[in-house]
Amino acid sequence: MKAPGESKSPNDSPAAPRDPLVTELAKAESDLERIEAQRTTANARIDALRKELAALDATPRPAVPEPLPGFAPRTPADKVKLFRQLFRGRPDLYPTRSPHLRLR
Repeated sequence: MKAPGESKSPNDSPAAPRDPLVTELAKAESDLERIEAQRTTANARIDALRKELAALDATPRPAVPEPLPGFAPRTPADKVKLFRQLFRGRPDLYPTRSPHLRLR
């Protein structure tokens, strides 16, 4: 039933409210396509990294790291010398002689 003064047919829908929705839908679909392309690229990168990691895990690692030449003391005398250099006494903090020993 039509009210007096109405002459709309079912095919006459207003175009103004529909156009922004169509535009927004197209934008959302293009965003989705872009995101799916990024996802595909990210999955390919993840697969490549996993393959690289698996290849690294397959290669044997040395059990003991090699000492750096020239830095590590090799003989017991060198080790004692290094220990004395690192832990030598400080004359500004510790007395070199004790005054208490004279009193006894």
